[in-house]
Amino acid sequence: GFTSIVDTIGGINVEVTQAEADYINSTSSHNVSSGKSVWLNGEQALYFARIRKLDGEAQRTERQRRLITACLDGISGSSLNELTVVMESLYPFIETDYSEFELLTLGAEAMAGEWFDFEIISQTAPSEENRRGYNSYKTHTGNLSVWIVDYIKAAYELQISIYGQSNVIL
Repeated sequence: GFTSIVDTIGGINVEVTQAEADYINSTSSHNVSSGKSVWLNGEQALYFARIRKLDGEAQRTERQRRLITACLDGISGSSLNELTVVMESLYPFIETDYSEFELLTLGAEAMAGEWFDFEIISQTAPSEENRRGYNSYKTHTGNLSVWIVDYIKAAYELQISIYGQSNVIL
């Protein structure tokens, strides 16, 4: 469904590093350039989201957050008719108790209420500062890496970022 959504909004612009572009170009049939604002179609965006072996899990999820932000940017200036087309292409991939009409109504309310005028803040928890390294384990499906985390500091940091205060005493 992701490729359909990206294609329905006419593609997305996302920052692509040289390493990410080189990886995509050397491991797929896609030809992607690097830069601050690179246009990707649905297939290219999906491949970008699935990059695993270039770096770590934190970087992969950061790429996915960039894509989601780009999708929101892509629909933020949409008309009600354009949003309806996006919702109709998205609805088959959603499992919810809301009807398609109810979701369209919420979308119209979001546009009228300027719900898209917000700052998106993205972070990885725990931060690199609160990871003490990792342990690797062999499993039946391959290698598994697990972060060793300073949970007290990580909890403090997460509470500060969300609430501006913490009940954790360092």
